[in-house]
Amino acid sequence: MHEAYEKMIRHIDTHINKEITIDDLIKLAGYSRRRIYQLFEEYAGMPVMEYIRRKRIQTAVPELRTGKKLYEVALNYGYETPAGFCKAFQSIFGCSPSNYRAGIAMNTEKIMERIEKHSRAIEADPSNAELYGFRGYEYATLEQHDKAVEDFSKALEVDPGFLWGYIHRTFSYAQLGQSDKSMEDYNKALEVSETFAWAYSYRGHVYAVLGQHLKAIECYNKSLEINPDSIESLIRRGWSYACSRQHIRAVEDYIKALEADPDSALAYRNRSHSYTQLGEHCKAAEDLKRAEELMKKTNNDSNI
Repeated sequence: MHEAYEKMIRHIDTHINKEITIDDLIKLAGYSRRRIYQLFEEYAGMPVMEYIRRKRIQTAVPELRTGKKLYEVALNYGYETPAGFCKAFQSIFGCSPSNYRAGIAMNTEKIMERIEKHSRAIEADPSNAELYGFRGYEYATLEQHDKAVEDFSKALEVDPGFLWGYIHRTFSYAQLGQSDKSMEDYNKALEVSETFAWAYSYRGHVYAVLGQHLKAIECYNKSLEINPDSIESLIRRGWSYACSRQHIRAVEDYIKALEADPDSALAYRNRSHSYTQLGEHCKAAEDLKRAEELMKKTNNDSNI
């Protein structure tokens, strides 16, 4: 990757809750304004200020999980009012911060129950790599990525050939800002299985977390060459297309995913976002309503 681009990305990551200007990046990279615009279009698939805006919102998500007041989160990430933060959040995630937080609250209790169940199973069978992997996945879902890495690492100590340990640890490393370790795990996963579609899909997910959506799309393409029926890769590629402002392609991927799984709430929710960006607000509203119905049904079914 371009050295100056990487330097700017690191600067943005470490100053994400402070003011970041184009002049700061010009001074840091030693390039003209036009060249900086070109680099972000080439590597991130979007304008530099759009990249910073998205990165701010994505970085703020774990704070929403903690129960911190919305206005505190907004101020911490440079928004003068909660309304501005909510508008930016809605444009990226397709739902309001309050709805997002409500969904998290409903799921957290069930996730903690599963973590306790896996912990008891590990006590009974401490040499079972899959059990550590299961618990690590639940920790990652809760954004507790340090604990997730510990569990995936323990799974790999028990079984160095445990492919899913590498795959899931890539994502947690990326969330912790350790992108080098993340890519090392991706390479190790491919050493275990060169034709494992999920390895490419997860590498794409890591690139997406880092805001490098064009590289993410390349990885999803490779994953779908190996496994054309992967619903998750279609949905993930659709989201990277959306983040690269290629909403028509995003909608096409969501349609394919829904043909394979008509009950995918995530595909409906993400398609709603792209329809909104395309100005098709009636379709967007229909998809969002359908996503909410499916999520509610899933929660009700899990309580039975």
